[in-house]
Amino acid sequence: MKNIYKPILLISIVSTLFISCAKEEVKAPTGPVYTALISHSMNVLGAQTNLNIGSFYSTAYDSVFFRAQADTNQSKIDLIYYFASQSTDSFVIASPKNSIFNASTDQNPQVNVKTWTVKNNTTFLKLNISPSTFNNLTTDSLFQNDLDSNVVATNAVDLKIGDVIGFKTATGKLGAFHVRARNFGTALTRSMTIDVKIQQ
Repeated sequence: MKNIYKPILLISIVSTLFISCAKEEVKAPTGPVYTALISHSMNVLGAQTNLNIGSFYSTAYDSVFFRAQADTNQSKIDLIYYFASQSTDSFVIASPKNSIFNASTDQNPQVNVKTWTVKNNTTFLKLNISPSTFNNLTTDSLFQNDLDSNVVATNAVDLKIGDVIGFKTATGKLGAFHVRARNFGTALTRSMTIDVKIQQ
């Protein structure tokens, strides 16, 4: 009888080991999970005194708004472009929460924002990413960690062609924009062109 039980015991042990190994092989891989990006190209933003191009941008709707439109769509606005007087930060994109919009009238580039009841708190961080790398991005893999950490700046100043700026919207969406072009022009024609990528 003892000889009969030995093969049965051996088969049982082998079966248990096989099942255990099989379970280990089908474990789901662990690691960071990246989110696909939506691309919005050639968004032209006008400076605060440009009467033909709006200054206010919505990342969720991929739309540029004029001042009057922005006033009635406050919750949609994430980025505001203005041309500053200082030569070191002439091209600026800021959050509606940025303190400049609460400044006195002679310093405030968009006096209407001061009265808004909804001011989305978009935050910014300059990224060490080339324009070509930005153009090839399909997921947030290159900036997810940076933007999910301690990003607090409410504006991006001294913007130059080729700069890539990461941002985090008030709703928690991560994205980045690339400065494609700048137009110094006159007070009535100043503008900048950006390409935007944001999480789906």
